[in-house]
Amino acid sequence: MKNNSTGNEFLSEISISEFITLFEDEMKKLDYCHDTIHERILMIKRAYSGSTRLIDQEEVYSSEKLYSWLTVQKARLATGDISHERYLYMQNTVDFCEEIYHFGGLERRGRHRKYTKYIPECYKKLQKKFLQSLSSHLAPRTLDRYELNSRQFWIFLEKNGICDITDITSSFIEDFLSDSSKYRSIDKDVQMLKRLFIFLNSEGYTNLELDFNMLKPAGRRKSVLPHFSHEDISKILATIDTSTRNGKRDYAIITLAVYTGLRSSDIYNLKLKDIDWNNNDIKLKQGKTGNTLIIPLSVVAGNAVADYILNGRPNVNEEWIFLRNVPPYTRLEGRSSGNTMLKRHLAKIGWNLENTGKSFHALRRSVGSWMSKEHTPLPIIAEFLGHSNTEATKSYLSYDEENMRKCCLGLDDIPVLKEELS
Repeated sequence: MKNNSTGNEFLSEISISEFITLFEDEMKKLDYCHDTIHERILMIKRAYSGSTRLIDQEEVYSSEKLYSWLTVQKARLATGDISHERYLYMQNTVDFCEEIYHFGGLERRGRHRKYTKYIPECYKKLQKKFLQSLSSHLAPRTLDRYELNSRQFWIFLEKNGICDITDITSSFIEDFLSDSSKYRSIDKDVQMLKRLFIFLNSEGYTNLELDFNMLKPAGRRKSVLPHFSHEDISKILATIDTSTRNGKRDYAIITLAVYTGLRSSDIYNLKLKDIDWNNNDIKLKQGKTGNTLIIPLSVVAGNAVADYILNGRPNVNEEWIFLRNVPPYTRLEGRSSGNTMLKRHLAKIGWNLENTGKSFHALRRSVGSWMSKEHTPLPIIAEFLGHSNTEATKSYLSYDEENMRKCCLGLDDIPVLKEELS
């Protein structure tokens, strides 16, 4: 272990085996139980080698590797492979590791308390100005991604002895991308670097002419995720007992998702004032993009929501539509809530959510796929789903198997070179 403490940085290099020992010691100082410490250590080992046993003891601790692993877990969260609570636990473990690595120890914190993420002192002001320049036209979640990727870039520069912005050359940028590619796809890093150097050049900090088109990574292959058929939805809705308060709420949420294509987070964020009952539409600000969306409210979805509000919703002074049915009557939130609810109803018809891969988000994919099969133009599907462009919507075309088959080329015009193949 090397301890070259400068500023807030505590460790410059430490093997993973030494780090795990340090991690265990720090957790014990704060009286964490044995099972919690053991589980978090296993999580660190999986992040490094994919196994709790096969780990290179001499491998050096790497923030990039941990964040790369966390990105994979976030993708699993999006597909419903892990719960939101499990993902937060993983994220919390990575935060613990980073706090120990950069500050030399752990500080007891409340459940939602976050420590200040490490960034080299020489780049703190630049980082702040860069993020401020983006804040007016990027959604909060996108801004968080730029914060993470740019912070990793500043840390990389410091580790390579570059503490003056004017010393950055194109070779250091290429080295950063090369290093990043070992742990994750570099497309987000390239996007960040483009914006960063536009900012740095326009503010006079640098004068680098960089051709990022040459660094554009190949597009990642995207798997065709499962969706529900109309028959599947009918079976799911038929399992819900709408004579109960929980049943009215679940029926309204699923029906609303099926008829509007809204994300679960946007459904849970709906307020009573968001529904215009006179014009039968919903106006909301999307949580993911920050864009305003106006969508029609069908009779079926409207009746389901109205039945819940009038006959199932707790009679409390809350602005949110969908509430818990037990005190405290607060709004529903979290991706796992939708998956947990859907999992419960799928089980009634003998389906296992983990085996099908059909999470709550599959309801949104279903809407897009149905519209595609009905030959709805792509721009209209994108507008209905609240996508800012058609790129995010193109994946829905893959669900139209009947028309996809028409794109296949026949083999009639391909010459046979060997007799036995004829």
